[in-house]
Amino acid sequence: MIDFERFTETVVIDGEEYRYDPVSGMALVQCGNCSNMEEVECEVVEGKGRICSFMCTQCGHFNEA
Repeated sequence: MIDFERFTETVVIDGEEYRYDPVSGMALVQCGNCSNMEEVECEVVEGKGRICSFMCTQCGHFNEA
C-alpha cells in the first residue's frame, strides 16, 4: 500500500506533473495499461524529472521510461 503522505512535492515529467517524494527520490506514476499507481525511481535534472522503465505490480505491463 502506498503512503501518499510521503509524496509532498510535484515533479514535471514529459510536461505532466506527478507527486514526488524528495526524500526517497520516488514519483507516483500510473501504469499505461491499467492505471495502477506505482512508485517509480525518479531523477530530477535541471528541474525536470526522468523515470526508469517499470513493470506494473498489478497487471505485469512493462512501462517504458
